[in-house]
Formats: sequence, C-alpha cells, structure tokens
Amino acid sequence: MGRLAPGASVSRAQAEVATLLGQFRSTIPDLDNHPVFTVTTESELYVGRKYLIILLQLLSATAALLLFVVCANVGGLMTARGMTRSSEISMRLALGAGRERIVRQLFTESMMLACVGGALGVLVSRWFVSLLINFDNNVDAEGYRHFLEVSLDRNVLIYSIGITLLAGILFGLLPAWSASRLDINESLKGGTIQRRSRTRLVLVALQIALSLSLMVAAGLLARSAVQIETGNNMDVHNVIGLRLRPQMLKYTPAKAQAFQREVVRRLREVPGVQSVSLAKGIGLIWTGYSDARLALPGKVYPRPESEPVIGEKEVGSSYFATLKIPFIGGRDCDADDNQSSPLVAIVNETLANQISPGEAPLERAIVLNGASYQIVGEVKDAQLRSALESPLPVAYLSYWQNETEVDARMCIRVAGDQAAMLSVIRKTIASIDSNVPITETMPLIDQVRGEYVDARLAGAVLGVAAGLALLLCAVGLYGVIAYDVRQRTRELGIRIALGASSSSVITLFLKRALGIVLIGGAAGLLAALATTQLIAAFLLGVSRFDRATFCIATAVVFAATLLASFFPTRRAIRVDPMVALRHE
Repeated sequence: MGRLAPGASVSRAQAEVATLLGQFRSTIPDLDNHPVFTVTTESELYVGRKYLIILLQLLSATAALLLFVVCANVGGLMTARGMTRSSEISMRLALGAGRERIVRQLFTESMMLACVGGALGVLVSRWFVSLLINFDNNVDAEGYRHFLEVSLDRNVLIYSIGITLLAGILFGLLPAWSASRLDINESLKGGTIQRRSRTRLVLVALQIALSLSLMVAAGLLARSAVQIETGNNMDVHNVIGLRLRPQMLKYTPAKAQAFQREVVRRLREVPGVQSVSLAKGIGLIWTGYSDARLALPGKVYPRPESEPVIGEKEVGSSYFATLKIPFIGGRDCDADDNQSSPLVAIVNETLANQISPGEAPLERAIVLNGASYQIVGEVKDAQLRSALESPLPVAYLSYWQNETEVDARMCIRVAGDQAAMLSVIRKTIASIDSNVPITETMPLIDQVRGEYVDARLAGAVLGVAAGLALLLCAVGLYGVIAYDVRQRTRELGIRIALGASSSSVITLFLKRALGIVLIGGAAGLLAALATTQLIAAFLLGVSRFDRATFCIATAVVFAATLLASFFPTRRAIRVDPMVALRHE
C-alpha cells in the first residue's frame, strides 16, 4: 500500500513498476514463477466499497424517481383543481386582481401542502429507518453481525427541508404557470378545459413511464434474489458450513490433514448427515477462488504475464455431491488422489470450452502456476456472476494433493433441523481434538444471504418504490378519466338519450385511457433499458434484458392502469339522461 506522489497518475505508477519488474527479472532468475505487479486504486481493490457506492447511487436514483412521480401526481391533481376554479380565477382577474397575486396564492397553497407532507414524511421515516436497520441487522458471510447507525440528525432534517421545498416548487409550478396563462374570455366561456386537460394527460403518461421503468428494475432484482436463494447449478439449502482452524494450534500440514480426514470420516457416520466435504480455508467454501495462471502443453507464451488467469480452488471428495453441482463428465476426486499420485483437476464448463471447444477435455493436461495437472472431470458452472461479469473459468484441484494447507472450510449436507445437527457436529469434531477452534458455523444459505445483502436491500427498496409508483400512476389515471367523465356528463346524457349502448360509452373512455397507457408504456420501456444499466451490478444470474421480466412488468402496469380507468368509465354508463341534460 502506498500513496501516489502529487500529480502522479496510476498509469505513470504502473509504468514505473513495470520498469522495476524488468530490473528484478535480470537479477532474480525464478521471478517468472511469481505473479506480476499491478498498480490499482484502493477503491478498485476494495470491491465492497465499489458496490456500496453503486448501491447508494441506485437508492438515490430510486428516491428521486419516486419523488418525481409523486410531484407529477400532485401537480396533476392541483391542475385539475385549478380547472374547476378557472371561472373563479377568471372572475378575479376580470375584477382587477393581478396575475402575480393569483400565482402567489396558488403557489402558497402548493408550498403549504408540501410542508405538511414533508412533516409527515419525517415522522413516517422514523418507522422506515427501523425497517432498514432490521433488514441489515443480520450476519454477514462469516457469521458476524453488522449494525447500521442511522439516525434523523440535523443534516438529515436540513436535507428533508430542502427536499420539501423542492417538491413544493415542482408540483406548484404547473398550476401557477397555467393560471398565469389563463385567457379570461375563453375561460369564462369554458374554452380552456381541453388545453389544460392535455397537460394532465402528459403528466399521467410520464408517471406510467417512470412506474414501468421502476417495475422492470424491481422485477429483475426480484429474479436476482431468487437466483441468490436457489443458486446457479448449486444447492446450499440444508447445508451447514464451518471453518476448522488447526493453524492456530501450530499444526503442521501433515497433522492437519490427518485430523481433517478423521473429522470427515466421523461426520459421515453421524445419523442425519447425508454428505461431507471440505475445501481450503481461505475464501468461502462455495466461492472465493484463488488466481492461477493457465498454460496448455505445447503452447508458447511470449511472457509469463500473457498467460490467462483463471480461478482455482482445492476441494475434497464429495464436494460436488454435497453442494449438488452437476457433473457433465468424468469423475470426482477420491481418496487415491493424494500427494504421491499424479496431480488431477476438475474443470468447469467455461474452462472446458476454452481448453477444447466442442469436445470433452477429459484426460488432457493443463499447467497451473507451473505444475502439470490431468483433467479427470467436468462440472457445470456454479458461480453467481453479475450482469457485468463474464463466466469465470475454474479448475478444482484435489485438497489432499496440497502439501501446505492447514485450515479448511467444511460443508455438511444434513437432513432435519440444522440447529440441532450443528450441535451434534460440534461435539463430534471436539471428540477428536477439543482444542481446534471451530468458527463461522452457520447454514450456508444464511452465508449466501449475508454475502449478497446489498443486492437484497436494493431489490427490497426498489420493489417498494415500484409498488408505490404504480399505485400513484393508477390513482392519477383514475383522476384523469373520472374528471373527463364529469366534464362530459351533458354529452353522455345526449349520447345515451339518442340510444348509445353501454359498451360504446365504455369504449369511448377506455380508448383514451389506452392511448395514455401505450404512450407512457413505450416511453417506460426505453427508460427501463437505461435503468437496467444502473442495477446491472446487482443482477446475479439474470440478464439485463430478460424478456420474461420485461413482459411481466409491462403486463402488470398495463393491467393496473387500465383497471384504474375502468371504474370511472363504468360510472359513465350510469348517467341519467334527464339529470345529465340539466348538468351545468
């Protein structure tokens, strides 16, 4: 770790390090067997911070979109209210009231409404803060609890006041602007309704567009959450994970492996234990691959750093059976794959396609970090990769052929209550050597949830936001159609008196609603394509352009909005012609 000199860039530092590396190679003969040196910033190195920044950007964007939907909805309602007061406002203007005074009055009403809403929002946010803390108040991937410190301090209150004023300005500008453009003569004759009604239609279409983009994003994150729970060609349900730490007792590698073999043997005899395996102690047992340089026999690489880098993991026998990772071909590692036998490797599907595209790589040889391995098996890819990441090529090596591993992680598939089995497993291991520390004991499904808590949090928040936005745009469309029905009451009375059928009256208003929904839906799909870029880092095992999610989200939005427009439309067919003809 170091600090860049003032004015120095990462690329310049990388060039200087490359020069030093060339000098080292001339003096240290076996340096080519070591990894190359690279320069990277701390924020890029610490992946957790990178994802935290993306999460904050996502949540901020979601809150901004939802605020905009709310402002558009309230702005539309205020505009509709202004329509009903158009005669009143025109009369005031005709009697000498200045336009500035009218604008000031309407804008003051909007700001008062915003202030009341902002105060209620601060009160309600105390409840949402507790929900947020409880959501994240769980264990991480290593079994440790993390606690968020979230409080409504002075900075948050100042921010809330600013947002309140901004919201008041956003939804207050439209009715005030409409009032300032009011034509007194036309208004007194009722001629401005159609022009100002179009403004509300645009606002509703915009709400539908934003709601659809949020709904698509929420659907993609929901599918990602399902992938986290179910895994990708892997099943971590009913599996207990733990970590054995004989290194803390200064065990030698030979003594540690003898102890681990006995642990595996004893646990397999425990009633309720279906399968047992282990892997190296560094990194989680279902992920956490080390980097390894891959070379194929007979292929010449100009420099060691030009060799491709793949993932490498040392696993014991029954590892794939315990995690239910399917085999494509070949065999598993077994007890005969020990330190005195030829080195073996099992490759995943991605690596197999790189080594021998279109054919099985079994019995082929590969070189990993300078050592030659024979491929004895091929398994399915079993990593959760985000939409920004390519499939990772992985080589699984036999744990028992490693001469340096001391600590190990274990996975035990059990039947029945995992908490009860965990107690039995602890006692069984302690009966062999009670001094060996057993840490990070937890169901693997909890470990997976802890590892991807940021993706789950993003999905939960976006799901709530999408639901609220959909509710708001349904209310907005309901208001538009209901207002349209009210304004055309006299026309409807004439139509019904002249023999118009109920279906034709309903079709008249549903066509208008459908036009708004189609325009908003088309814009929403375009907005959704841009939104998926923001959530791509949290889409695990799901494509950004998942057709099923786009279709389902679109169907939900269309159904909700058309249903909202159906109820006021149904009221239109119940109009009494005699009452309607006398309607003012």
